[in-house]
Amino acid sequence: MARRGLGSASVAVVTDPSGNRYVLKKHTAQERFDAEVHAYRTWVPSLGGHAPRLLAADPDSRSLVLSFIPGTPVVDLPPGTSAQRRAFAAAGETLRRLHQIPPGPRPSADVPLYLANRMRWWTARARDAGLISPAECHELDRTADRLARTVVGSTICHLDYQPRNWLLTSDGSVCVVDFEHTRRDARVRDLVRLEYRWWRSDPRLREAFFAGYGHHLGEAEAELMIIFGMLDGLTSLVRGDQGLAAYGRTLLAELTSSRREAAHGRA
Repeated sequence: MARRGLGSASVAVVTDPSGNRYVLKKHTAQERFDAEVHAYRTWVPSLGGHAPRLLAADPDSRSLVLSFIPGTPVVDLPPGTSAQRRAFAAAGETLRRLHQIPPGPRPSADVPLYLANRMRWWTARARDAGLISPAECHELDRTADRLARTVVGSTICHLDYQPRNWLLTSDGSVCVVDFEHTRRDARVRDLVRLEYRWWRSDPRLREAFFAGYGHHLGEAEAELMIIFGMLDGLTSLVRGDQGLAAYGRTLLAELTSSRREAAHGRA
């Protein structure tokens, strides 16, 4: 039996007496358990073999039993190789499938307003902890105000879409795991961690991904990528470990500074 930790959840691969393998995932947070069960029952079946199947869920222990899909973690592929680029292309195709799933009735929550309020909330936490400068705080608040008035394309989003949650299967496709954050959100948000944590260091991965995804970013979506990059940097700075906080600090400083300079130039 193999185990690994996933923040608020633990995962184990278990084998029954007949040699069949399953994935046992146990959450510590009720909210994450409820969200993942909802995702597996509502949207994930539309992905077919590109995601595990939910076999059982126990609310008392906050545990899920999932089908086991053999594959190579994409995060373990050698960087800069053609194998890694092929995996990113396959991951783009899988995300296209996810984003094409009918989301169902629109929720009462307004997605841009919800995200703007999240940015304000994280900004207040960072400010109170002394993690951001007054200039950064001002730019984040100004960006949140703008986001609240922005039209965004929303769909069903994974919201942690990056190689640590991808398995490359024997047929060359990518299976996605860990749907505990999945909900209707701004489509571009599924690309932010790829952009700032992966594609910048190797633009070929970006091109490979969009070849599979089938849609490049337009001007408005590129602007949203910057805004959501600021949000990713902010949350990483506040809640991340030392390495993730350093990434958040660097990214947030870069993006807030570039937006201030752009605003001054327009003025």
